[in-house]
Order: sequence, then C-alpha cells, then structure tokens
Amino acid sequence: MNINTRIRPDCVRQTVKIEKAFIFYVIGKGDSSKKRKLDTYTAISFSTQECDDNLILNLENKHSYTEKNNKVNFSNKTSYFKEIDILRQFWGNKSEPIDKTENIENIKKTRKLLDIDNSADDLQIQSDIISLINYSAIDRIIFVNDEKSNQKFILVPLKGKLTTDGKIQLSVDNWPDISIEKIKKACSFCFWVHTNELLEAQESTDGISIFHKIEFTQKINIPDFKVYYQLPEMNEIKNQHATCYLYDEEELKEEVIQIHSGIKYFRDWIRGGIIDSTLLRFRNTTHLDKQAREGNLKLYSAGITTEDKSIKRKREVNALLLGIAASLILSLGFDATRVETVGYRELFPLSQSLNAEFLWLITSLGLFLKAHTIQRATKAFKAAIVVSLVPIGFWFFWYYFSPTGLTKLNTGVPYIRDFFEVFDVSVHCTYSKILLSVDLLTAIVIGIYFLSQKFKLINWIRER
Repeated sequence: MNINTRIRPDCVRQTVKIEKAFIFYVIGKGDSSKKRKLDTYTAISFSTQECDDNLILNLENKHSYTEKNNKVNFSNKTSYFKEIDILRQFWGNKSEPIDKTENIENIKKTRKLLDIDNSADDLQIQSDIISLINYSAIDRIIFVNDEKSNQKFILVPLKGKLTTDGKIQLSVDNWPDISIEKIKKACSFCFWVHTNELLEAQESTDGISIFHKIEFTQKINIPDFKVYYQLPEMNEIKNQHATCYLYDEEELKEEVIQIHSGIKYFRDWIRGGIIDSTLLRFRNTTHLDKQAREGNLKLYSAGITTEDKSIKRKREVNALLLGIAASLILSLGFDATRVETVGYRELFPLSQSLNAEFLWLITSLGLFLKAHTIQRATKAFKAAIVVSLVPIGFWFFWYYFSPTGLTKLNTGVPYIRDFFEVFDVSVHCTYSKILLSVDLLTAIVIGIYFLSQKFKLINWIRER
C-alpha cells in the first residue's frame, strides 16, 4: 500500500509554523479485490506572525488521486475538540477549554497563559477572547499548555474542505479583529479532518507491505510531529525502516515501533477497533525533534512489512487437519486385507507392473497436492482444482458401493446394489482405472503449475 502525502503552504507573504501535526492512519482488512480501506485522521494546528492576509495550508494526498476509480470520503471532526480529557493526553494536561460562560475567569487565564501585564485592560482581553470564540467552528477555543513540547498558545478550531482536485484545504479567511498583539500572535488555527478510501494493497503471503511518505514543500517549524498506524488485529512488524531527509541534505535513520497504549480514545476510534488492533508509532529521536522544530524537515519516508499471526495460526490448524486426513486415507489404502486382495489391486492402472501400496501412495500424494495448492490458488485455479477432484470423489463412491469393494457397504442399500450388479466386475475395474488415471494426470498438471508459480518458471521461459 502506497501512502503519499504532501503538506504545502499556499500563501505568499507568511512564514508558517505548525504547532501540532498529528496523523493517524487506520489500515483495514483486505478484501477479494486486494484493496484495503484507509482511514486518515489528521490534526494540524498552524499559525503565522504576519496576520494581514489569508492563510492556507494544503494537504495533498497524492495516493488519493493517482489511484484509479478512487472515491474519497471527507469529513471534519470538530466534535473531537469538545473531548478535552482526551485532548489533554496529546496536548498537555494543563490545557483548558474556553467559552463565553466565564468571562472573569477567562481574563485571568489569558493573562496567566500569555503573561499579559496591566497595560492591556480587562475589557480588551474579554473582547479579543469573544472574537476568537465567535470565529471558532465550535464556539470554543482551547488554551494549550504543553510542557512536553514547551508550547503555550490559543488553539482556534476551524473546518477544512475537500477541493475538486482532491486536495484538503485548511484555510484561515477574514481574520478576527484582535487588538492585543500577544493574543494575536498566540493564535494557532487547528483543523481535525478525516478521509476514508480504498487503496491497492501490496499483499504478501502472510501480511501487508506499506510504503509511506510525508513531504514538506518548504521549511516549516514543527515543534510537535507525530505519526501513528493502526493495523488489523494479529498483525506484527516483520521488517521496518524509516528515514527523514533534511533540507541541509542530512539523512536521519529512524524507526517505527509497536506500542501498547492504555489511554482514552474517541468513540470513532473505538468503533474502528483500536482497542484490539495493532498500534505502531513513528519514534522521533531527540535530534529529529530539534531539526523539525528549526524547520529543517523535508521528507519523512517509511517502509513497513507486517506478519499476520492469524494466517500462520490458520495454516497450523490446516496442517493438523490435513495430517489427520492423510493418516486416515493412507491407512485406508495400506490395510493388509485390501492389499492382499486381487480385486483391490485390479482397481489401479499399471497394476501389473507396480504393487498396490505404491499405487495408493501415488494416488494419495496427488490428493494431498491438490489440497495444498487450493489454499494458495487464484479464484479461477481453485475452481479448476475442485473440478479435478470429481474423478477421485466418484472413485471413492464407486469403490465403496460396487460389488468389487471389500467393505460391502452396498448390502444395506438395495437400489444402489441393483444398479451396480448390472455391470460385470471387469467393467468396474476398467472404470476404476480410467477414473484414477484422470485423477493422476490432473495431479501432474497441477503439480507442474504449482512448481512453475513457486519458482517462476513461466516468467523464465518467457524471457528466453
């Protein structure tokens, strides 16, 4: 699965700073068309010191509009800004929501957060806070006090939009009228958006491969940059690599790790299975955080290969069942009473040249090969294998119900007994040889095809 995102400011005069960049990718289970659902939750809060023009930040998910017949569903998650207990886990436990109900307390909190002295009176502060609350998409702002990333700012929730060319536009238009300079420069405009789509998945025999890039088209200060992945349950990291490319041409080798988190989640995420799923996180080193804070991060690139433990467990169960079936079938044919019976040997082709034990072993191996191949075959080839099982299936029926069968199961079924007694024993043996010959030939064809796929013989022949 290829995930390719570009973050591009679309403003001429402003220098953009991204206070918070949080991107969460939820990768769903695969389907028969080898596609997987990708849900992307993006929270970006950004600001500028030049507050005299429109401010636009574009999220260009290149995988969205390079994928054929891809439909992108877009929504704003402004309701997340109301879940303050959850937000504190990400953005500091001292962060507080501010609304219109407590004007006196809001003034005190604003002075404390931004260290505003008495040169600005209470009415000015109250007026500016009310302007920001009215400008917000949810009639609320959040005072962010994140000691971990050493940030204090006023978060103003807004709504993004999906453009006709597939880009997500985060736009700050018609700036609110703010009189106090410290409040104006402390404003950071936050967008929480969600997209879901179906993407082609690079499936392996036991997992999925993910190739991911996030590109910053110009230098942007990012004090807090986080990337998370959610994979279906039972998936674990098999191989991973992550590299961050800087504007000064330095390359930083990073890593993606599996985490076990016990924090609170949004209801959407719980419904999406986050509790039981596998969570991965891009682990930032201290040096990378410093470079991102200084605006030196140009490209984040990661490759992840997973192993689905449920597939491995299913194979173990199938192997156990196949072993039981193999023991039953082999013991059925190697029974001493049957082997010593002339009528039993005459049921097999080449019975004059080869002994009955070897002939039964060959027949059983053909059956086991078909059972093994059908698990890994394409839909069309599975149908062909099922059809190839008809001769051996009919042979078992013929042997157990015909008068030549040693078990004599037909004795209690008069209609079947009367049908078979019409034929002479030699006719039964002839039909038996024909059925087993057809079964053997189909097993040889399937075996050749299986080996050609495993060792890519067909591609080798074509190249020659």
